[in-house]
Amino acid sequence: MVLFGMVLLLPGLCAILFGVGIMADQRPDPATISMVVLGLLVGFAGIMLIREAIRGPRR
Repeated sequence: MVLFGMVLLLPGLCAILFGVGIMADQRPDPATISMVVLGLLVGFAGIMLIREAIRGPRR
């Protein structure tokens, strides 16, 4: 689960880089903004997956 969570962090990192890049544009494309948000959501899912894997099963 931790390895899969780490793979899911990569789109989040890419979304952060693209998000910083499009902030320089005067009028960014809404499709690009939606892809950045989707990448951030996938990265968040990776963080939650790693968190649950470290916690282990609940009793």
